[in-house]
Amino acid sequence: SSDGAPGSFTMTKAETELVRALPPLRVMVDDNFRPLSLFDPKTASYEGISVDIFRRFADAAGLKYRFDYRPNLTWGDKVDLFNGAETDLLMPVSYTPERAARGTFTAGFYDTYYVAIGRKDRRLRIKEAKELAGYRIGVTRASAMIPFISSFVSDAQIVPFDSQSALYNAVRTGAIDVALQNQFVFQEDRFDLEYFDLAAFYTIVESPRRYAFYLRDTAQYRELVPIINRYLAEMDVSRIVARHERGEDELVLRYSAQKEQRRFLILAVIAASVLVLSFAIAYLNHRRFAATLSATLRQVQRQQVDLAES
Repeated sequence: SSDGAPGSFTMTKAETELVRALPPLRVMVDDNFRPLSLFDPKTASYEGISVDIFRRFADAAGLKYRFDYRPNLTWGDKVDLFNGAETDLLMPVSYTPERAARGTFTAGFYDTYYVAIGRKDRRLRIKEAKELAGYRIGVTRASAMIPFISSFVSDAQIVPFDSQSALYNAVRTGAIDVALQNQFVFQEDRFDLEYFDLAAFYTIVESPRRYAFYLRDTAQYRELVPIINRYLAEMDVSRIVARHERGEDELVLRYSAQKEQRRFLILAVIAASVLVLSFAIAYLNHRRFAATLSATLRQVQRQQVDLAES
């Protein structure tokens, strides 16, 4: 098939022997980087664009691998393990010269832009990376966004965070002025964070960020990279990407529907409260009128008695 299914990708005899001779690849994945990758605790497995593409390549090429499931580790921890040769492949990873000096990159399979996220009440005006000068800029630790922003803002005030939730919370509380994040990752993350109705985001369009597979720089893996690249070129990975992005569209629609439901519920509660208050006021007025009428009748009765006695 044209979407990278097993059997649709052919290799030479030398390539086949190379792949068969490889020990199982130790693969580490970013646990919380939708739509590119995520760990699903319900199925105890990884999902996302990069995971889907890698699995299809491995099935087509007969590549042995095992995912290293360590959901308690931060992305920075996993980068450290890679640098210490304790894992063989990281995904998804954005290219930087520093990373290229330590490992080897495949061709890219997903492009996106960075966004700067700030509170709406700050009314920031950001169109270029250089306009972030003077701001306290939050990023996740070991992120490619650190060298990216440093190349545009030489004295950038960068504040690293171990998790995306901590990064976003720092925006909310004002601990930082802006957070830098992958555009599509943020668009999905914000649907899980109610307070991001308070946030605005600004796309920084200097250059797209390309995500790829990142392998240890050994002779065997350098030979494996061209095989992966040919797979990425021959197979229509855009279909895989589109399938996951359709899931993102469904997420947007579901969030919008939930937001409408919440608004309807709030309006219904307000309407019910007004109705109850109206009944309460009417009831109190009725009691007051009844008490007044009763007092008036008693006064009339006393006057009648006084008149009769007179």
